[in-house]
Amino acid sequence: MAASRSLTTLRMKLLVDTRGQRVLFAEASKEVVDFLFSLLALPVGAVAMLLGQEDAAATGGSVGGLYRSVVNLERSFAQPGADMDALLLPAVPPPAAGCVGSLLRLPDASARPRCPSCGGRPPLAESGVQPSRSSVPNGSPADAGGFVRGNMTYMVRDDLAVAPMSTISSISVFNALAVRGLGAVHERTVQIGHTEALKILKASFESKTVLTDVFLRGRAPAPGTLAR
Repeated sequence: MAASRSLTTLRMKLLVDTRGQRVLFAEASKEVVDFLFSLLALPVGAVAMLLGQEDAAATGGSVGGLYRSVVNLERSFAQPGADMDALLLPAVPPPAAGCVGSLLRLPDASARPRCPSCGGRPPLAESGVQPSRSSVPNGSPADAGGFVRGNMTYMVRDDLAVAPMSTISSISVFNALAVRGLGAVHERTVQIGHTEALKILKASFESKTVLTDVFLRGRAPAPGTLAR
């Protein structure tokens, strides 16, 4: 059971200012940074699906309305051969697909069989395609793919800005945030699983204090659905 969890969760260490009730920064591994960077490669349709149509619209745009339009459109109006359902879950390009697949439980859209007559694919709900179970590597070597090099620690700021970890960068954060006294700074180890990954995705569209919102305030997105 423990081995199974290790494939779908990541860990990072937070430095928390207990007086200000805020996350100063996190010490993160290559795998965590690869996951965060891979969020930039998520297609808009996948984001709308993961956050839920209404919640995606609430992030400040009309993506939810577009998503509902594709869901509700009678397929007789679609251009012959057009894969309308691919708009609901576009494929995530590598190497991002391997970084977000398990944590966000993205179905493998490419696994849906094509219709021999029209070339389209059946809706995800009818295809029997299961969410991707591709593993999230733990303790992988430096050349194991992804976006950044392994065998080192990275600093993730509250606004998800990432940089290599160093003593100088830590001191700079303390000074920039006017931290008064290290006695109020505590370490806290947290896990990033499916729930936390969705919270990070949602908060990244709404907030500049993502780590504080997710791990201290418990902000949660409205539940999305994987298939319709």
